[in-house]
Amino acid sequence: MATTTHIKERGTRRRKSWLTRVVCCSWISGRRQALGMNFGLCRLQCKGPKQGKDGGYHKPSDFDKKILVWTKRYADVSQVPREVTNIQMKKAKDLFRIRVNLMMVAMTVVLAAAYAWSGRRAAQRGDSIVRQNRLWHAEGQDADNKA
Repeated sequence: MATTTHIKERGTRRRKSWLTRVVCCSWISGRRQALGMNFGLCRLQCKGPKQGKDGGYHKPSDFDKKILVWTKRYADVSQVPREVTNIQMKKAKDLFRIRVNLMMVAMTVVLAAAYAWSGRRAAQRGDSIVRQNRLWHAEGQDADNKA
């Protein structure tokens, strides 16, 4: 007789057969799901090793450690542990992404204002792209006529 376990899903109790448990929730299948290769063998949540309520752990690289410090999760790079939770790393990267996007928006606004100011000064001097193009073509024609 196959053993069964009770799994709580959406407030109901479901039985999960021994075969489904082996195929779906084995370590290999958990790895497949982590890599995005879930073949739909089971609609239940498959969990790989070292996963619990916190969603698993992540070993941060040097850049990840700098992100964690810059988003003020830790005071210094040396204080970042060897493993942090996936949720903590995801939140830090999301905040980092938002800050970088806001800096790019600010740089775009500043550069657009600088180009507008530069264009107004050039217009006051009488410079224009059309005038520069005509001078360039005139110089080219003079060089051709001399040659």
